[in-house]
Amino acid sequence: MKKLISLCFVLTFFISGCNSFQHKKADIDYPKPNNEADKVLTFTATEFAENPLIGHFWSPKEQKFLGWREALSDLPEGGWLMIGEQHNHPDHHSTETFFIRLLAHAGKLGNVIFEMVDIEQQSQFDQWLGNGSNASGHDLHWNPNKWNWMDYRDQVSFALDLAPRVLAGNISDSQVAKIMKGDIAVESHSTKHSELLINTIIQGHCNKISSTQAQPMVDVQIARDQFMASQMRENTSPGKINLLIAGAGHIRSDIGVSNWIDSDIKTKSIILQQVGESENPNSYMKSHINEQPVADLILFVPAIPSIDYCQHLSSLL
Repeated sequence: MKKLISLCFVLTFFISGCNSFQHKKADIDYPKPNNEADKVLTFTATEFAENPLIGHFWSPKEQKFLGWREALSDLPEGGWLMIGEQHNHPDHHSTETFFIRLLAHAGKLGNVIFEMVDIEQQSQFDQWLGNGSNASGHDLHWNPNKWNWMDYRDQVSFALDLAPRVLAGNISDSQVAKIMKGDIAVESHSTKHSELLINTIIQGHCNKISSTQAQPMVDVQIARDQFMASQMRENTSPGKINLLIAGAGHIRSDIGVSNWIDSDIKTKSIILQQVGESENPNSYMKSHINEQPVADLILFVPAIPSIDYCQHLSSLL
């Protein structure tokens, strides 16, 4: 209860007040959110901006919407809040910054892991800890060919200024190369898990590659999940809410890092999901393994214009 009160008090620093965060009982057949979310977050994307799901938390397990009070009530102290993003979505990035600042002002922010940071950058991040507002991408050895620095500057800067430590969530390029060549063996989770990842990667490459070509990429994906899990295991700040920021695929409970996390590590996952035309929350982020929920919560945001990468690829062939 003390945790909820402190987080709720800090939330008033950013928005109109805790008293606003109430939700109506959901209609399970077609749940409808209330209209409180616009008092919490401001979004810049404009696609499907009138969709009433925007700004609301949805619990796939409980089949109901949660207000901010309820969503924040059981964040895992001594554990990890895992936030899954779409890498090119500005509202996902600003929401991550919001959570970093919210937890810090509540005195609850633990260590922060970024998927976008390679282990080879760790010494630079340690060097700039406590001075993030003055750190540039160059200072942190940020690779702009992988990640746009301006997309992550705010999250990284605030994390360096406010967190006890900021940690790498990605393996090195040399490790990736060795895995791709088969020089490093990667433990698989299950046949169904590997098959799903293979199909996902083939689709992500516009069905232009074979399962044999996709397998090394699957191994790299799994190795990254395993590395994030080991970073979480070794760097949990007791009594704090530690934070993992990664792509939604890594945060998904059916195929992501959760498969490699020790059972005694407390976690809560939030996937940031851009909306489409559908106003039914169950039409988004469906699980493909054992029908388990893809995340503890889904937070909906407006969409950005879609890019047909497959059409672009076809034009180059």
